[in-house]
Amino acid sequence: MAAAARVILEAILLSVVYGIAHDMVTAHVWVEYFTVHHARVVASTDPVVMALVWGVLATWWVGVFAGILLWAFAVAGSLPSLPIERLRQIMLRGLSGLYISAMLVLGLSYIGLGWIGQGHDIPDLEVRRRALAVGITHMYSYSAGALLILAMGVRALQLRIQAAKGSGASQGPDFG
Repeated sequence: MAAAARVILEAILLSVVYGIAHDMVTAHVWVEYFTVHHARVVASTDPVVMALVWGVLATWWVGVFAGILLWAFAVAGSLPSLPIERLRQIMLRGLSGLYISAMLVLGLSYIGLGWIGQGHDIPDLEVRRRALAVGITHMYSYSAGALLILAMGVRALQLRIQAAKGSGASQGPDFG
């Protein structure tokens, strides 16, 4: 049971770190995403404060869910259990990839929305561009994050099946 708690706590910690890092960028691009379009939870409009507050509030519960699900994928049933260290590697790689791809979505959305507006007299184009890029990035992160949790669970199960067959994780490339 202590190992399950450890996995869940690590998943919460990694989720919160991801959320803060993600929101640190998006809050600096368009802080109104947090100050106007979210419930007011602190009396601040500072992007750093918004990133810290919403980075925690929006992700800790995802970490609980992910930790429970990944723990189940790593130990449930009769297959050999996946070592916690290996599960941590899967989570770190997955969240690193999600962060990099989310930042690419942010940058490409911002650039693409600028191209669309070129040559047109659109009031507040820069504000709209920032708002849409941040909104698109957050929707991407929520959707891709949900899929990532499932993919990490499947990867954990795949490694357990390989271990049960005696092949270990050395057959084929290890992307997990």
